[in-house]
Amino acid sequence: MAKTISLTDESYARLQAERRHDETISDVVCRLTGSAPLEAYYGALDDEFAAELEAIVSSSQGNGPS
Repeated sequence: MAKTISLTDESYARLQAERRHDETISDVVCRLTGSAPLEAYYGALDDEFAAELEAIVSSSQGNGPS
């Protein structure tokens, strides 16, 4: 089922700029609003917090801290 929406000219231009040659505007919206790949989160945690989290996960798996 299709829905009609209103976009400002600026919004439409931004979507057009993101559009790949084989995509519809609907495809662009789905691609841009879908879940982010894991790489998008690389570096999101500081080193100290990442080490603490790793230790928690490791100990919960019975491996102890690394």
